[in-house]
Amino acid sequence: MDAPIRAREIALLKRWMARLMANQVASPEPRFGGGALCPSCLHFHGRVIDSIYPLMTLADLTGDARYREAAERFFTWGDNLYCDDHSYYNDAQQTWNKTTIFFAQSLEQALEKHGHLLAAPVYAAWHTRLHEIAEWLLAHFTPADPANTNYHAAGAAAMAMCGHFFEEPRYFKRARELAAFCQGYLTPDHLLFGEGNPRARITAKGCYSVDVGYSLEETLPNLIDYAVLMEDAPFYARLVRVAQTYLPLMLPDGGMDNSFGTRNFKWTYWGSRTSDGTLAAFTRLSQQDPAFDRVVEAQLSLLERCTHAGYLYGGPDYATHGEAPCLHHLFAHAKVLAACIDAAPPAQRPTTTTELTGWWHLAAVNTSVWRTPPFYASVTATDYAHFEGGHSVGGVMGMLWHRDYGPILASGMTDTTDREPLNTQLSRQKATLTSSAWRLMTEAGGVTYSNVYDLTATMAAAQTGATVQFNFADQHFAHLAGATGEIRYEVADERVSWTIRTAAAGPVTLRLPIRQRHDWPVKRHANGVTIQHGTTQLVVSSSATLKAVQAGFALTPGFELCVLEFDLAPATAETVVFEVEAVR
Repeated sequence: MDAPIRAREIALLKRWMARLMANQVASPEPRFGGGALCPSCLHFHGRVIDSIYPLMTLADLTGDARYREAAERFFTWGDNLYCDDHSYYNDAQQTWNKTTIFFAQSLEQALEKHGHLLAAPVYAAWHTRLHEIAEWLLAHFTPADPANTNYHAAGAAAMAMCGHFFEEPRYFKRARELAAFCQGYLTPDHLLFGEGNPRARITAKGCYSVDVGYSLEETLPNLIDYAVLMEDAPFYARLVRVAQTYLPLMLPDGGMDNSFGTRNFKWTYWGSRTSDGTLAAFTRLSQQDPAFDRVVEAQLSLLERCTHAGYLYGGPDYATHGEAPCLHHLFAHAKVLAACIDAAPPAQRPTTTTELTGWWHLAAVNTSVWRTPPFYASVTATDYAHFEGGHSVGGVMGMLWHRDYGPILASGMTDTTDREPLNTQLSRQKATLTSSAWRLMTEAGGVTYSNVYDLTATMAAAQTGATVQFNFADQHFAHLAGATGEIRYEVADERVSWTIRTAAAGPVTLRLPIRQRHDWPVKRHANGVTIQHGTTQLVVSSSATLKAVQAGFALTPGFELCVLEFDLAPATAETVVFEVEAVR
């Protein structure tokens, strides 16, 4: 591992673990003592027990016994969630227990790599617990389990780890079975799928249940761990190809484009709220492809920028907007930092590469991506809808990013919904809470119809852009008869431009949320706005009539917003242009 990168990873892990230990409760009440309170969620997250591994990593690295003592307290507190069948509840009021898999991984890594720090009785207790958990996994988690595919990948890695630790052939056999199952969840164009319901469904357009956050932060890293542990070179080579397929979706500033992901209600820009992270997997992959070396540095930098007072916040603008931090991001991603720190340095550090440019069409999600030297843009016409109010469909440009400005558009959930309430958070600032998903809207009979709900939209994409044909649909995906539209997207070095034509009986409004922190100056002009970000300014202009400009905040992917509303003239080609330039 490159020495400066490793030093930064150690420094970041120390910041996170110092905060976690500060939040660890000291109480004679065993239901409280040893747990950690979450400032956002105001409760004890059960998966905080996963932090025993990163704490033990720092205990070994620094010689500071406080890390080991905190790890032992978390392990003991975890007994509050430990059931008589040898599984763990995810939370005290939740029956979900598949996350036992992740604790098995953390416990095995803590024992294997740092168990020598534990007193003999403590080591024996942890060793016995790991064996009990491994037996539960063997008995209860099979390829037939209906969980999302990331659990099968984690199960394969956990069983391989435990197989080595206990020298148990039965565990190796189950690991191979789970890994074989996961190999059936690769699309023809090398994307991982299985993050939706129904998990294996292929839509009328040939689209799959793909989520970039879970693929890159959970499924892919676990399958790589499995392939390395089991010395499965052919599978590892296939996973390198899979990882390379996702490279165009990794933004140069460390973010990832999950605007079309089936589970983008947990999108944090740097990843996903409760998954583990990319750094260890991408560090390993950089030995096969130096493009991943650049991604590691960018991802680490983004995690550093999103860390404030020791907390990893759930999006780039959570802290500036005054949102409380959730502990879950911190302790989940700490495991991956620990894995990076514990890993043997690679034999040779490859030379970093230049940024990707070009056009990619991902058929499995009916999504096109364009990368010019300054711009990144993606347009999706997928028809896999995991649930109502989820990610945009309908031929939407879900992500627009510029080298000097950063994110411009980032479409999260189309409607703010309380999905997985124990794994997401609420905002008390209701006045500005909104969706970051831009849309065209019209009303009929008191119902709002929009392009973001149209599962039947068609897209013709090429090197310099795309043309989309869509219907206006309601949030249940039902069309409004006779209400249609067309959008022509053009992506160039100098600007990104849209040409919009609509046909609807009623007025059509374009609602356009632009990423803008509240302290970035905004100037309104006749047909758009100019937003200043440092020495750079974004100019958004339109032929349509600008009727409103207001502030907003989107929980996914965590951006403050300048929300523009335009009135579109009927049966007219209206334009929207995005340009980024130096402040004059």
